[in-house]
Amino acid sequence: MDCIKCSAPAFFECKCSSCGLCQNCAVAHVMSDNSIHVLLEISLFNSISKCDSCKINYAKVSCLCQDDKKRFCSDCIRIHLEKNSSHCVEPIGSQMPQREILKYQEKRRKIEYLSFEVKKNLEALKECREKVKVYRQNLIKNLENSTLEAQSQAGKCKNQLKSLYFELQTSISHSENEGSLADNLINSTDPEALEKGLNLVDAKLQTESTAKSIMSACKFISNKS
Repeated sequence: MDCIKCSAPAFFECKCSSCGLCQNCAVAHVMSDNSIHVLLEISLFNSISKCDSCKINYAKVSCLCQDDKKRFCSDCIRIHLEKNSSHCVEPIGSQMPQREILKYQEKRRKIEYLSFEVKKNLEALKECREKVKVYRQNLIKNLENSTLEAQSQAGKCKNQLKSLYFELQTSISHSENEGSLADNLINSTDPEALEKGLNLVDAKLQTESTAKSIMSACKFISNKS
C-alpha cells in the first residue's frame, strides 16, 4: 500500500477512507479537517489474521464450535452463529485457557447429543401421531360401515317380521272360516235322521255278517256229505 498523497510506501492506514499514509503525510492528513481519524500501523495491521470464511476482511472474533478455533470478521460471524446450535466466541487477542477449552468442548458435545435425542424423539412422536391419525380414520370408517350394515340387517328383519305377521293373520283367518263351515254343517244336520242312518248301516253290517256265517256252514256240511 502506498501513501495517497506522495506515493511513498505507506506506514499508516487511516480508517476514514481506508487510505495509506506515510509518516510525513499522516500529520498533514489528520490536520486537514476536523473529522475523526483512526490511524493504524500497517505492520501491526498485517499481523492480524484474515477471516477464515470470506478471506477478505480481517478477523475480529474466533469461535470454537467445530473443535477448531476459526476466525471470523464482524459480517461473517453473524452468518456463522445461525448455522450451529452452540458457539464459544471470544475476541481476537484474548486467549482462553486450554482447560476451559476442553470443558467447553465437553459441554458442547453433551448439548449436541441432547439436541439429537430431542429431535429423534420428536420425529418418533410425529410418526406415532400420524399412525394414530390413520388408525382413527380407519376406525371411524369401520364404525360407519358397521352401522350401515346393521341398519340394513335391521330393515331386512323388519320386512321378514311383517311378512310372517301377515301370513299368520291369513292363517288365522282361514282357520276361523273353516271352523265356521264345520259348525254350520253340524248345526244343519238332524240328529234323529243321523241316528236312523247309523242304525241302518249297523243292521246292514249285521246282515252281511250273518249271511257269511250261513254260507260258511253250508260249505262245511256239503264237504262232510
